[in-house]
Amino acid sequence: MAMPVPAIMRHTTFDAAQRRLERHGQLARRNQTAHAYFLRGRVSCGQCRLPCAGRTLPPGSHYDVCQGRTDALRAARGERCTARYAPAHA
Repeated sequence: MAMPVPAIMRHTTFDAAQRRLERHGQLARRNQTAHAYFLRGRVSCGQCRLPCAGRTLPPGSHYDVCQGRTDALRAARGERCTARYAPAHA
């Protein structure tokens, strides 16, 4: 037996949220396949143990970069990791 339930948000707000979820799904890291990193999500920093992310710099050099080095919040707090970029091919 169905009962009528009042809406908790306007349809326009719901539609905007659905569009945003769709866009985030398209931009999600798991869907980014522009560069095939064999160890994506499996490398951590030797200094701070935070995860590393793949980065490609011109002219096509691939590196693993500590997220503690590139995170703006850690840099603002003065907690930035000092590990160097590691060549991904190694």
